[in-house]
Amino acid sequence: MSDMISGEVVPRSPGGISDDRTILQPQWLLLALTPVIMALVTWGPQQHHYAAQLWLRFFSLPTLIIESIVIGIALAKGIRPLGIVRRMPVLAQAALAIIVAIDLGTAMFVAPDPGSAILRANTTLIHLCFGLSAAGLVGQASAQFDRDIWRLIVGGLLLYALLLTLYVALIRDPAHFDWGHLGLGVSNIRHVGFFLLVGASASLAFAVQAERKRTYWCWILATAVFTAFMFWSGSRNPVLAFTVACAIGAIVVPSMRTWKTAEAWTISTLGGAFASLMHVPPHTVFGLIRMFVSVAVEDPNALSTGRLGLWMGTLRTFASKPVFGFGEGQFIHIVPEAQSMYHHPHNLILQFLVQWGAVGALCAMALLIWAWWRIAHMARVSADQVLPAFLVLTALGAASFFDGIFFFVYPGMIVTLTIALALGTMLRSEAIQGAGHPPPESARSFSRGISTGFPPSTLFSDRWLARVRMPR
Repeated sequence: MSDMISGEVVPRSPGGISDDRTILQPQWLLLALTPVIMALVTWGPQQHHYAAQLWLRFFSLPTLIIESIVIGIALAKGIRPLGIVRRMPVLAQAALAIIVAIDLGTAMFVAPDPGSAILRANTTLIHLCFGLSAAGLVGQASAQFDRDIWRLIVGGLLLYALLLTLYVALIRDPAHFDWGHLGLGVSNIRHVGFFLLVGASASLAFAVQAERKRTYWCWILATAVFTAFMFWSGSRNPVLAFTVACAIGAIVVPSMRTWKTAEAWTISTLGGAFASLMHVPPHTVFGLIRMFVSVAVEDPNALSTGRLGLWMGTLRTFASKPVFGFGEGQFIHIVPEAQSMYHHPHNLILQFLVQWGAVGALCAMALLIWAWWRIAHMARVSADQVLPAFLVLTALGAASFFDGIFFFVYPGMIVTLTIALALGTMLRSEAIQGAGHPPPESARSFSRGISTGFPPSTLFSDRWLARVRMPR
C-alpha cells in the first residue's frame, strides 16, 4: 500500500504504519507537548506561584509561541494562510473577513479596555493563522498523519497527567495547601478538564477502532486515566461533554454503533470514577462526591453554579450593543453579573454575541457548524482516519455550551487543529488529483464540500439529499 502526496509515493511498512516521518518534525512534537510545557513553566517552588506564572497560565504564552512556530515553518515552506483561505467557499471567506474586521474594529474603537481587546484579538488572529498554516502542512503529509498526530497528542497529555500526579504527591502539607487555587498549566483546577477531555475523546476513538485486544485495553486504560482526573477535579462539564460526544458519535458514525463503543465508554468512565476515589483533596470543589452533591439542589441557578444568572446578565449587556458587540476580553468589565471575576459567560454563543455582536456571532457559528458538518461526513465515510478528530471536536463543542472553550488558548488551538486536519485532507486530495490518481472517498467528498460550500450528503440519508441539493 502507499499514499500519494503531491505526485510522490510514500511507502508503508508491512504493518500498515506509514514510513512518513512528518509526525516527528519539531512543530508537531512541540504541539503534542504543549500541556507538559505549560505545566513546567508554571510549576513554582514549594507550589508557590508568582505573578509571572499567573500571567503565563491565563494567557498561555507557550501555546501561542508554539502556534507561531507552526506558522513560521509553514511560511518557510511557501505556505501562505491567505492562499488556503482562497481555497474555501466564498461564503466562508466572507465570514472570516467579517470576523477579523469586527474583531480589530471593536478592539481599536469600541472596547472599554482596548489593551485587553487588542491582546485577545491578536490571540484570535494567531489561532486563525495557525489553523490555515497547519492545514497547508497537513496537505503535504500522508493520510496516516491524521491519526498519528492524535497518538502524539494523547502521549503528551498522559505525560501531563503524570506531572499532575507528581505535583500533588509533592505537596508537603495537604491540610493547609490552597487547593482552591491549584493550577498546573491552567488558571483554575476546572480547566484541567480541557486537557483531559481531549485525551479521553481521542483515546476512546482509538479504542473503538482497535482490532487487537491488547491494543484495545491499552486505549481503554488511557481513557480511564483521563476520566479519573476529570472526576478527581470535581468538574462535571468534561464528563458530560465526553458522554455527549460518544452518544453523537454512535448516531453519526456507523462504525461506532456497536456494543464495543458502549463497553469502552462504560469501562473507562466507571473505572475512572472509582480510580478517582484513591485520592480526594481536602477541599469542597474536588472529587466524585462533590459532583453528586452539586446536582442534588433545587435552585436551577445553584445547579448551574451561577451560570443562569451570568447568562441573563450577558443577554442584557448584549442588547445594549447588539450589532457588532464590545470586542474581545471585555466581558469582565461590562457585565455586572461577572462580579469583576469572570472573563467569559461560559457559553460560546453568548461569548460571540457580547464580543462580536449578532453579525460576528452569526459568522462564527456558521463557520463552526459548517466545519463540524464536513468532519462528521468524513468520519462517516472514513472513520479510521478521521474519528479521533471528530470525537475531539464534538466533545469540545459540547463543552463550549457550559464553559470557556473558545476563550482559553489551549482548547481553542485544538479546535483549530481539528478543522485544519479536515482542510489539509482537501488539499491532499487536490494534490493527488493533480498527480493523476483518484483520491479516497473521504477526501473527495470533503473537497466537493469545500468547493461548493454545501454538504454532499446529510448525516443520515443520502436519498434525502436528492430533494435539497443545491445546483453546483
